Amino acid sequence: MDSVPAFLQAAAAEFAANGTPLFIVGGWPRNSLLGLPGGDFDICSALTGEEAAALFERMGAKAIDRNTTLGTFSVVCAQGEAEYTAFRTESYGEGGAHRPLEVSFHATMEQDALRRDFTVNALYYNITEANIIDPLGGLADIGSRLLRTCRKPADTFADDGLRLMRLPRLACELGFDAEPETFAAAKANAALIGDIAPERVRAELERLLLCDIRYPQGERTMVLKGLHLLDELGLLARIIPEMAACRNVRQRADYHDYDVLEHLMQCCAHTPPVLSLRLAGLLHDIGKPPALELTGKMVNHDRLGEEMARGIMNRLRCSNALTAEVCALVRRHMADLDGRTGEKRL
Repeated sequence: MDSVPAFLQAAAAEFAANGTPLFIVGGWPRNSLLGLPGGDFDICSALTGEEAAALFERMGAKAIDRNTTLGTFSVVCAQGEAEYTAFRTESYGEGGAHRPLEVSFHATMEQDALRRDFTVNALYYNITEANIIDPLGGLADIGSRLLRTCRKPADTFADDGLRLMRLPRLACELGFDAEPETFAAAKANAALIGDIAPERVRAELERLLLCDIRYPQGERTMVLKGLHLLDELGLLARIIPEMAACRNVRQRADYHDYDVLEHLMQCCAHTPPVLSLRLAGLLHDIGKPPALELTGKMVNHDRLGEEMARGIMNRLRCSNALTAEVCALVRRHMADLDGRTGEKRL
């Protein structure tokens, strides 16, 4: 396991003195077992947010409230930062917008684990005792390199539709596969992504497009895997329906090996790991289907594509600077370095 920062070890001693173990949960124990960088420290215990914040402040750390309803806050001190969340249970209404109708604290670890997304993220590292507690079989799933939901998959995705995006993103970051029942439920519930704010969807999409540089020794093939998963789950057609329209649109066989959809995915995966370039690769030929419909050819698909790319990026609430850069690349992708374009490159 990676070493635990001194400020968290000191905090764990204080929690233990109060009769409550302090745990690191989620990505840090998972990644430590996989030999990957641990990342952020997500900590938790049976104390409510108010109780835990008071304890940290007595130690001289600053507790910055994030969500009182959920018992979460940031711990900030000179030695580092962490995010605290109290053990809790949650209940939800219809839809996948992840707005709990009721939150209850003083839950057990096992109850807290059941509200999480995947078993590999429901591992609890006891800082004081330096051991991992595995309530739901996450260790076995790490060994099998599988992503499995903590409860019935349909219920897990219904609680938070963004988990539909987290499934392919984590799969390609970690090199895991989706457990079959989890995959089937995600596909059946793809419509829940419509309940999620566009900026949250965009953030997951951006991480997926850069998944090969998330951890050392990542491979560009993982970007392609992630895009294929988005498509197979029915998410791509809901996030960027303009791309779904590229399926089975054939191109000149003497210049292209794939239909337009696969060409876009391949191009995206083979560009350098820069967000603007990956997005431009993903969208550069988005204008080919409407150009073909309008003219019987793909002439001016770059101009149509620029307008479509701008609409897509505005819909996902991308920044103005990123949108301008990507749209410029889409508009000029047919040009040589000297600015000329030839029909053979259509």
